[in-house]
Amino acid sequence: MFGMTGFGETLPYHDNSITLNPRRKDAWGIPVPHLKCSLTDNEHALLREQMRSIKEMVNHCGYKIDFEGSTFGLENGKQAFPEAGWLSRLIFRMSFKKSMAIGAAIHECGGARMGDDPSKSVLNSYNQCWDVKNLFVTDGSSFPSSGTVGPALTIMALTVRACDYIAKEYKANAL
Repeated sequence: MFGMTGFGETLPYHDNSITLNPRRKDAWGIPVPHLKCSLTDNEHALLREQMRSIKEMVNHCGYKIDFEGSTFGLENGKQAFPEAGWLSRLIFRMSFKKSMAIGAAIHECGGARMGDDPSKSVLNSYNQCWDVKNLFVTDGSSFPSSGTVGPALTIMALTVRACDYIAKEYKANAL
C-alpha cells in the first residue's frame, strides 16, 4: 500500500499574525495565542504541482497509489489501510483533514520575523527582540518562511551567532 502527501513553503503574508486571545486562557491563566494564517492561490498551486509530480514519479516506478491526502482533503480514503479494522479506518478518515492543517508539519516557521526594521519585524539580525532587549528568539519563528529543507542546522547556526553576540554585549555591559 502506498499513500502520499506533500508539504510546501507558505509564503510570508502581511495579513498572517499571532496575537493573544483576550478571552481564552490556558491552565495558568495566560492568554492563548490566536493564529491568523491562510493558504493563498500560490500555496494551492504549489500543492497541486507537488501532488501531480509525486503521482508521476510513483506511477513511473510502477507503483499504484491507494490514497492521497493534503489540505485539500483525502482522496480514495476508503482504500487507506484496507487491512485495518473498520473503526481504525473511520478514525483515520475523520481525523485526516485536521492532521493536514496549517502548523501540522514539523518544519513550520515564522511568527517572530527577523529583519532590519522594527516596524516590520520582531527581531533584529541577532535574533534579539526589538522591544525587549534581553529576549532572544533563536528557533524557527525568526524565519519569514520554511524554505525547502529542514531548518534545524540554520536554527543551530543562528543560536551560536546570537550567543556570541550576547557574550560580547554582556562583556561590554550593553545587556
